[in-house]
Amino acid sequence: MAPDAIGDFPVLMQVSPKFGLVFIITKLGYFFMYETSRAALIYRQRVTDQLIFVSVRNKATDGMICVNKVGQVFAINVEEQNLVKFVMAA
Repeated sequence: MAPDAIGDFPVLMQVSPKFGLVFIITKLGYFFMYETSRAALIYRQRVTDQLIFVSVRNKATDGMICVNKVGQVFAINVEEQNLVKFVMAA
């Protein structure tokens, strides 16, 4: 978890099969993006200071749509052209 968020914990998770990513949102509003084959953290950002209580996979973008407790709607998507391609040697 984030160093400034002691006691924070995951509340939502979505998988992005197209990109091989897992999206996690915590109780304190942090968004984490992990690469699935190595469980490597790719990105971390606080997206809200309110609890996000529901999320759904966005099939059109392979991202996620979330709603927090005050009604804000968040669309979290991967910009494919900015995604760094990782190559693993077998």
